[in-house]
Amino acid sequence: MNLEEQQPLIQKTEEAPVSADSNQEKKPFIGDEKYQQFAASEKAQWAEVEANPLVEAEYAKRHAEANLESEKQSFERYCENAEDLRLDIDEKKSRWLTRILEFRQIQTLERDLGVVERSRDSAEKMVLSREELLAAYDRISAEQQELGGLMEEAYRENAEWDENKRLEFLEEEKNRDVDNLTRAHGTYFVHDIVDAEWKPSANNQAIDTKSLNWEDQLDILTGLQPSISTSTLDKGSVQRTFGGNGSWGALISGGRIVGGGKSDIGSVAVGLRDRRVVSRQDASVEAVTNAVTKREGTSYNELIVEQPEVAGVYCRWADNMPTLTEETSLQNGGGIRYDRWWDRMQQVMDRDIPIFILDTNNEAHMIYDIDIEKRTFKVSPTINPEEVGEILGQQHRNADNEKAAVGRVFDSVSHLLTEEEKARFAPESVGGDER
Repeated sequence: MNLEEQQPLIQKTEEAPVSADSNQEKKPFIGDEKYQQFAASEKAQWAEVEANPLVEAEYAKRHAEANLESEKQSFERYCENAEDLRLDIDEKKSRWLTRILEFRQIQTLERDLGVVERSRDSAEKMVLSREELLAAYDRISAEQQELGGLMEEAYRENAEWDENKRLEFLEEEKNRDVDNLTRAHGTYFVHDIVDAEWKPSANNQAIDTKSLNWEDQLDILTGLQPSISTSTLDKGSVQRTFGGNGSWGALISGGRIVGGGKSDIGSVAVGLRDRRVVSRQDASVEAVTNAVTKREGTSYNELIVEQPEVAGVYCRWADNMPTLTEETSLQNGGGIRYDRWWDRMQQVMDRDIPIFILDTNNEAHMIYDIDIEKRTFKVSPTINPEEVGEILGQQHRNADNEKAAVGRVFDSVSHLLTEEEKARFAPESVGGDER
């Protein structure tokens, strides 16, 4: 059950001023019967995947707070736009000559005002709905904390049971750790960065990915570590990824897996660090393990990783490309041009990020001594999956490079950042111009 699908239960008086701040001052009233139905539904879903209800409630509460703040900002913008239009109309109507000469413009402004006011009213309702949702999760959290206090007293009487639960938790986290699964199953974790008209922008509600080029997406990944969709490639297999041969992406050496499936599970990004699976069952540890170990055929699997650590950028070698040798030359010819390939290589080099080739046998090789002008590079022997996170040359992970990466895409992602992140990553100004 979703509270946002119901009529708002918040009691609002006629005298309440039209302001997002005024909504914040009054806590929404939630009908007990509606709340109990909502809480029971949420707890039942958490129980299906054996999730901790307090952790889940706090997690949902944080995202509800972020969504509420975003809706309030939208509401305030509509209020400001409506006021500006109203003042403009009043000013033009106040002078009889202007009223005659600009009659059509006044009509247009009045129509615009109507549209903005309707948008404002809709935004206000959304603010109220978000407040109600936040209040519901806040109440669930409070109840779980109270329950936790009672359980804590019982735990003291059973130290052995408590230790077993602790070990179970550690074991679960171990089975959600990218580095551990990489070593345990000898598999590469990869994230294709798609730069094409058919990129699945519908799977990202937080940002329009079609407005981002390949370099923008790389900067967001290395600078902000958003939750991402990844696949695994077993060394020596014929498994493929979303982008296929010739695609570029990032090798992931760390992070926490929140869910997965043996095939594409259709995850959706609703925030910078909130990518959700469609089915609750896909969030279980068993689903994560099966996604890696019971993958069938050559189709790609999907695992959602939060706080991903980028070990380097890769290019998947295609069958129609020259044979990889210790010293490889990649020149235009045979009807194939590699100008764009080398442009992308230069972009990665400018960011001090290690570069790999994933060959047609799904084996990773680091490339070095890259000569952009001659279009040549040297190729290392195979780097095993467990060795990816241990390589040298992780300069892109330092604070200065992270700030530079975010600075290049700041305007595109600022609406997703916390106030602390905005202050940390905002481009510096010199003489009134951003640099």
